[in-house]
Amino acid sequence: APLAPALLALLCAAAALLLPRLGWLGLTVAAAALSAAQGHSGLALLIVPTGLAMVVLVPWRPTAWPLPAAAVGLGLLGFAGAWPAMAGWASSAWRRAALGAAGWVWLLLAAPLAGHALYLDWLPASPAAVWSSSVRGAVDIVLAPLTSSGVLAGAAVWALAACVLPWLVRGRSLIMDALLVVIWAATTVAAGTAVIAAAHGAPHVATAPDAVAGAVAAALLALGHAWLPRPGSRLGRVPGRWWSWRVPPASGSGVGRQFP
Repeated sequence: APLAPALLALLCAAAALLLPRLGWLGLTVAAAALSAAQGHSGLALLIVPTGLAMVVLVPWRPTAWPLPAAAVGLGLLGFAGAWPAMAGWASSAWRRAALGAAGWVWLLLAAPLAGHALYLDWLPASPAAVWSSSVRGAVDIVLAPLTSSGVLAGAAVWALAACVLPWLVRGRSLIMDALLVVIWAATTVAAGTAVIAAAHGAPHVATAPDAVAGAVAAALLALGHAWLPRPGSRLGRVPGRWWSWRVPPASGSGVGRQFP
């Protein structure tokens, strides 16, 4: 690359922030074209569906397009299982589901490039140096095993988990919310394994090496988002409203204001 990786990353981030649509689409196209020009056409083939996943799912929300990259960052830290909780912070059910599913896809496609599993114990049979230079190699070694192994089915689990989380944890009772969060986190991990096993048709499938750590982090994030006060607020969350906060009443007034 003509620039240092860190500087290039900052420039790409600035472009995506200032011009969400043009910045992200241009970044995706440029990364794929640069990879192909440098003889990594197989890598370019993986970049395109990864970068366009959220564009297809939520074309009207360009600021959300780069967000699933955070799932890869969590995976590198060993907390990939926390992504469904972060995806659950989105304001609409469809956006939460899209973020959950896209994060799963990003993790699967980034693992072959990282050279180690980011959530599932799944990796292609050959390292990236073998298939990255060939479109046929990327299809045969990476994409075909992804579809045949059934691991893509886990995207539906994360989509559903992110979608229902705000309906479970509503800020009414800390004990009840804690119990529901624990059940939610455990069910997400177990359901992911079960769905992959059913899609693959085999009783044993690869499990998440950091599933427990990710589930604990997801539970803490969900509870913290529901109960910890946010900057600018002085009172707790309004009961029954996942996203609302009560502002203390002004002197002489009897009620507070609520902000969605």
